[in-house]
Amino acid sequence: MIVFFTGGDDLEESKESLGDYLGRESPKALEKRAMELHKQQRKVDSFKEEYAKDAISEFEKQIQQTYDDKLKRITEMVLFTSMTFYINHFN
Repeated sequence: MIVFFTGGDDLEESKESLGDYLGRESPKALEKRAMELHKQQRKVDSFKEEYAKDAISEFEKQIQQTYDDKLKRITEMVLFTSMTFYINHFN
């Protein structure tokens, strides 16, 4: 929803904020629509938070899997190097 306010000069002259003006003289239909939009925004925020939690959880799983894969690879390399050293020096 887009609302154009064209009384900015009047507010400057009276040193009143837009919030003060709207709080004092806002049409009921505008207030109702603003409340509806606020409720919808809270729903969207809730979905975003839940999505963020899911995305973070998935990312953490990927990080753990990468860590496990690298640890396995390093372990294999150390074992291979140890076996190669043993074979070359004690055989």
